[in-house]
Formats: sequence, structure tokens, C-alpha cells
Amino acid sequence: MSKLSELCEGIYVEYGQFAVHDFITTNYPRQPWAWCEPCEIKSPRDSDYACLVCGSPTEPYWGQDKGEME
Repeated sequence: MSKLSELCEGIYVEYGQFAVHDFITTNYPRQPWAWCEPCEIKSPRDSDYACLVCGSPTEPYWGQDKGEME
């Protein structure tokens, strides 16, 4: 588990899913995002493709390696 994932886990527990999204968007704008089935939304992912919100494996999609959020 990376430092960033540990930090995001704490944010998620304390403030929820979208607080993690806001934190990453504000502080790590180049962080890649990917579809997370448990979160049912594109979420920021770690270098090991784990969702930074819930820790689940993320799924590839067409813009994943470009860090696109749309």
C-alpha cells in the first residue's frame, strides 16, 4: 500500500468518496483515473491500478493511461 493510498483511505473513512476525488483533483491533477465497479464511478487509481477510494482493482477503459476523468 502506497503512502498516497493510505492517505486517501483516511480521507475516505473520515469524509467519504467524493472527498477523495476532490483531494486528488486538487493535489494530484495528473493522477490517473479508472472505472471502479464497487464505487460505480471512475475514481483515481494508484500505480498498481487499485482504486484510491476503496482499494479494489480498477478496470481498464479507453482513457485510463491519459488520466482522463470523463
